[in-house]
Amino acid sequence: MIELVLRSLSREKLSIFLFHKIPLAASPLAPYDLPYVDFLRLLDYVAAHFKVLPLDEAVALLESGKLPPGVACLTFDDGYNGWVEHVMPALLARDQHATFFVTTGQFSGRPMWHERVEQALSRLPLGSLRLADTELDTFEIFDEAARQHSLRRIEQYLKYLPLTRREQLIEYLEELSGVRPESLSLMLADDVRALHAKGFSIGAHTINHPILTLCSDDEARHEIGAAREELSAMINGSITGFAYPNGRPAQDFNERHVRLVREAGYKYAVTTQWGAATPQTSRLQIPRFTPWGPGRLKMSYQLARNYLLPGKTLGITESVLV
Repeated sequence: MIELVLRSLSREKLSIFLFHKIPLAASPLAPYDLPYVDFLRLLDYVAAHFKVLPLDEAVALLESGKLPPGVACLTFDDGYNGWVEHVMPALLARDQHATFFVTTGQFSGRPMWHERVEQALSRLPLGSLRLADTELDTFEIFDEAARQHSLRRIEQYLKYLPLTRREQLIEYLEELSGVRPESLSLMLADDVRALHAKGFSIGAHTINHPILTLCSDDEARHEIGAAREELSAMINGSITGFAYPNGRPAQDFNERHVRLVREAGYKYAVTTQWGAATPQTSRLQIPRFTPWGPGRLKMSYQLARNYLLPGKTLGITESVLV
């Protein structure tokens, strides 16, 4: 019955699942990360209910009106060395394709900013923490629950700062904690090439993962275009897909960024807006979603509801971008 309902709802609609870091075990400070065992369970659920296609192929079929029911795509954002060691074998074992949207700053030795913040907060001694010249109150880190709460609030605040100011505060946290960004594991260029060599698609996710609405046009153009050029040279191939950092329409990117994505040469771009794509969905604003469970029935309910969401976009099409 569940399979029939999902198949009916999936006609002329495309579900695209979004993942990030897949740790072998979730960090106490980041319980929202999907641990490996739950990731495997979700992949098995997808295999039982969907035919997984490459994202660019599925988008083309959807636009032409030839997408069969029950198709889904798998995508990953940011860039983690565990993708090659753990995620890739799990996908290959299930014959499931995926697209990996990668930030390129780490190839110059700059770890993902939120990884740096988590490392700093994990080493910070118990006590009071005050980030001077910010709107944040003093954090009283008296136990691990308070540490986790502080991390989430600080991450949310730093996310919406210009890159220079964000870097200043991260360096301050690292100084307080006595940690260095070099101690973090990075995704390497060889990891990207290994994924590509196994047939997986590589997409761009900017250089430094900024909120594009906080960038000048020149900064945004560089973040969007230079990441594509670097990854294209890395794999000696074309980079056709882009993922907007944080990915919420109007709040994290707007019409000018959609134009810049198009001008940079990308054929499609994905957001983090929930919903399923339809033939009318702009190929530069494709929604994504991940059912989080915890069981198959719950995931099926979440998927069914997602098929019925309108999939908010900026309300522009490629025709107005010319």
